[in-house]
Amino acid sequence: MTQKEYAQHLGNLIGEEVDTESKYLDDQFYAYFQCFMPYGKDAEKIFEPVPNGKLFYERVKPIFETTENEALNVFEQNASLGYFVPDKKEDTEVLKEIGEDFLKNLLIFAEFIKDEELIKDLKEITVIEIANTDDQDFENPKFSSLYDAFSDWTIENSDESELIAVLDEAYYSISCDYFIAAYFQYPRYKNKPEIDFLEPYFRLWKQGRRFVLNDNKLIFF
Repeated sequence: MTQKEYAQHLGNLIGEEVDTESKYLDDQFYAYFQCFMPYGKDAEKIFEPVPNGKLFYERVKPIFETTENEALNVFEQNASLGYFVPDKKEDTEVLKEIGEDFLKNLLIFAEFIKDEELIKDLKEITVIEIANTDDQDFENPKFSSLYDAFSDWTIENSDESELIAVLDEAYYSISCDYFIAAYFQYPRYKNKPEIDFLEPYFRLWKQGRRFVLNDNKLIFF
């Protein structure tokens, strides 16, 4: 199957026309997974033509169960949920445990890509903070360093000719978060750590949280 044929398959699943001649097929599938809210009915069909499609489906399947109540509440108001965003959880003990696991895994990632500056930055993180505001410093050098290294790694280890690449924007628009999008796409990356180093971040997403690095802090907000 070609990418054009796969794009047509995706359009057929939701009864929408697709411009298969577009240079950027993936742009047409922004918010695609939202079409299967709230229960994810038939979402497995998205991946049927994809090599190792079951691996990709099993990754994305929990987003429907996790946000089912939020979606149903919005639907009752004759509206639609823009993104998959679970309600924020306040269990500090759980969040701290996730933070320790995530920080450990980020260091494994930094060592895997042999980024000495990033390794140094991450070793300087000594505090896990649970913030009550989304107003965070995303320009902090430590976070920028991680973001740049992570972005380069995902690009260098993705094959844009594969069928799964047609879902690039669909993955990003799950939560407008490149880190969680990469977790869902993890099977596609060619050169990666043996451990699933983004798994703690998926657990964090289920807690309705995101993260930023700021000087010596890993901040969940």
